[in-house]
Amino acid sequence: MPKSNNGRSRLDRIEAIIEAVAVRQADIEDEFRRLLRAQVVMVDNMGQLAAEQVKLAEQQRNTEEKLHALIAVVDDIVRRTPRQR
Repeated sequence: MPKSNNGRSRLDRIEAIIEAVAVRQADIEDEFRRLLRAQVVMVDNMGQLAAEQVKLAEQQRNTEEKLHALIAVVDDIVRRTPRQR
């Protein structure tokens, strides 16, 4: 085979390129596996966050109801108490 490109044959250059592509492919597959794992963890965390948000919304409704009841009581007391000058 004729030598060129720093004394390497065309076949040697092709083999080197194929090896580099194979290594890069392995790196990409490894990164893909890590991204997939991270996505699974993120989806799980999002589910937990959604459940906590539902609980928080219910607690907020309870707090608002109690606050409105307290406001009504205080308003009634203020309106019944004669004003002093």
